[in-house]
Amino acid sequence: MDFTFGIITSYDDLQRLSDVIDSIKEQKVPNYEILVMGNDNYLPTEDTIYVNMASEQQFVTNKKNRIAQMAKYQNLVIIHDYYLFDKGWYEGYLMLYRDWE
Repeated sequence: MDFTFGIITSYDDLQRLSDVIDSIKEQKVPNYEILVMGNDNYLPTEDTIYVNMASEQQFVTNKKNRIAQMAKYQNLVIIHDYYLFDKGWYEGYLMLYRDWE
């Protein structure tokens, strides 16, 4: 399953944002993208896309809508920059998904 992970941020705490991104990478999702929506000084890496929204209205809904519009994959997870994924989140999701089929 392919995922787009959208991270909403508005802080300059780059370590916290880095921890969130690392928790996504640790999931070993085969195909994914990471979209970061915020107004800080985050420098994107080769596997993240950053959209600086400082000049736009900072409503959370605007950031969520932008993530949904830009999403490359149909499985979409939108989180704030204080959420860390537990180890095994992806495997648990796959088990739950199989149960739905």
